[in-house]
Amino acid sequence: MRPVVITIKDLHIDYRNLQHFTIQQMIKNPALKGGKVLHAVRGVDMTVREGEIIGIIGENGAGKSTLLNSIAGIFKPDKGVLDTAGRRVSLMSLGVGFKPDLSGRENIMLAGLLLRYPVAYIREKMDEIIEFSELGDAIERPVRTYSGGMYSKLSFAITAILETDIMLIDELLSVGDAHFQEKSFRKIQELVRRDKMTGLIVSHDMELIRDFCDRVIWMHAGKVQASGDPQKITEQYLCWSASRQSEPLKYFDQPVITDKTVLYRGMKVHEQRGLIVNDPDALSDGVLRTAVNWEPVCVKKGSKIHVRTERVSYRLYFYQPDSSGEWGIQSLMFPEGVKAHFIGGETDPTPHTEAVFTATEDVCLRFVFFSNSDKGFEEPVALEDLVDIRELGSDADDSLPDAREKETERVAKAVAAIAGADDMVGIVLADTHAACCGTWRTTAQAIQRLCEKLREDGIQTDVIVHLGDITDGLCPYAVTSKIENQIIRDLEQTGTPVRLCIGNHDLINILNMSEGHSRERLLAVTGQEKLWSYLDIPAKKMRLIILDSFDPKEADPYGFSSEEADWLEMTLEQTPEDYGVLVFSHVPPGREKTRWEEPIRGFDTLMDILTAFDRERGQAVLGIIHGHDHIDSIKEDRELPIISIGPACFRYRAAEDAQEGQPARITGEASQELFDVVIAGQNAHKLEFI
Repeated sequence: MRPVVITIKDLHIDYRNLQHFTIQQMIKNPALKGGKVLHAVRGVDMTVREGEIIGIIGENGAGKSTLLNSIAGIFKPDKGVLDTAGRRVSLMSLGVGFKPDLSGRENIMLAGLLLRYPVAYIREKMDEIIEFSELGDAIERPVRTYSGGMYSKLSFAITAILETDIMLIDELLSVGDAHFQEKSFRKIQELVRRDKMTGLIVSHDMELIRDFCDRVIWMHAGKVQASGDPQKITEQYLCWSASRQSEPLKYFDQPVITDKTVLYRGMKVHEQRGLIVNDPDALSDGVLRTAVNWEPVCVKKGSKIHVRTERVSYRLYFYQPDSSGEWGIQSLMFPEGVKAHFIGGETDPTPHTEAVFTATEDVCLRFVFFSNSDKGFEEPVALEDLVDIRELGSDADDSLPDAREKETERVAKAVAAIAGADDMVGIVLADTHAACCGTWRTTAQAIQRLCEKLREDGIQTDVIVHLGDITDGLCPYAVTSKIENQIIRDLEQTGTPVRLCIGNHDLINILNMSEGHSRERLLAVTGQEKLWSYLDIPAKKMRLIILDSFDPKEADPYGFSSEEADWLEMTLEQTPEDYGVLVFSHVPPGREKTRWEEPIRGFDTLMDILTAFDRERGQAVLGIIHGHDHIDSIKEDRELPIISIGPACFRYRAAEDAQEGQPARITGEASQELFDVVIAGQNAHKLEFI
């Protein structure tokens, strides 16, 4: 039996994240210096024998790269045993260990010395490494000037040519151009056939893992989920991956967030209606033959669409927004149906091969592309890679229709009549529930135009507050993130500070159609240190408090934690004496349950803190403003006024269809948009909504 060369027992590796703390904060509060702990590897046990080639698979963030870095000696275990029996270990990963100001040649020498090779041996191998890397004269340049592909080539060449006992490969087997990739695969095949070569390969390429590896380890959330035969374990992983995601396999990894229209590979589509079917068996042949746009393409009548049919054939499905005004579009590609009229589509089983077609009316399109290659869609692909979209309709018209332009003028005049020089003027909106083909674009136009009109009248908007449920949570991660980022960009284009509350749809995975967002990601998006925060407007003597009211990890996810309550009490105590306070939240702080009968944790503690502060300061809390309930209302049965803001998403047709407190909404009229201007003044204890 071959000797054991890697022994791992109960391995734990933690990261400490300090990115949300400033140096000033850590000096003032030494307890922050530990940062947030991320348990990247949790209790891994593994034994690898000489000559084994082990594949490691799992989703992004599973702990795969951290495990390889620890074996390479880059990360020290926080707990457990890791022993490589004194063998030389090399890690093939993008730029690991490179010194950016040294040349490529100098980095080759440094890498060899770190592997404990004598200088003479490294010099002997130098020319072979340079030749294999194909970097030519660039080898004399500092590696900080290298592209990602050049980094990869150099890293691969060093690891492949310098003979080590244990080779670790982290997602670096598809580097450079097609020629270099082919050469790299041949070299790997040569290396793994060496009698005593031991290797660990991290990759999302299941075919590669099955071809090269003797055994596969599937990692999930820092732990070993399964280990064994490559064919069996990769099949288990792919079935698990497909069952938990709306788009089976999508990119094999986290899809890139881009302004391009992402195509999801390997999906099954309902033949009559074009709806995506979540079916793991659609991938049973192991080939990603289809590519589908979840995010529809909206084109104008007369547009010419050019398809690169040398690569694909295609089938088209047509959708048209509901023009009756009965419902706006919340999620055009909703899994259980379409909240828009389905007006046609191709049901002929033979896909199109025509390179050009003309849109006969304004319409939204879903493409189902079929690869003309026997290998299917091997690489991620965007709609723009297959379709010429330069002629899709005319340039966007940012002017408002007459009815909404008149409404903007009316609101601006009303604000000018009410707002004093010392009053804060803000815009508040809630529950946009934005999705593909929704009405957000017209809402953004109306908000931008209103801010512009107010500036013309000499009034500066001090803040825009979104009260949560930015998106509907029903689209895949890449699409959701694109919509979310667009909304934030549109609001920021007004030149007004933007603050966000976080809603339930922003964080949870509804109907398993979205990966959801982590609280950490939303912190990064909002630029806030916590999901609760405050904003002072000194010129208007106002403090705006933004509360966090949803945590999916809690048994009762809606509500307010004791930590947040302590923070609120401290923040109120530190509020300047002559300041007024406005409080913003997704769910109502002043009730035991939401309008949808969801229990609200900690509401009574929060209200006691606010009420006590208001009494002490003499009506300093001007109001509490929230979303979630989808109604316009003011509750004055408590000591503090609680104001609910109706949903910005376009929902109800007329008063008879609307719920209590929900205004009628008519397509194309001013009522299609719903947001409020809030005017608050501490001196006169003023709180007005327009």
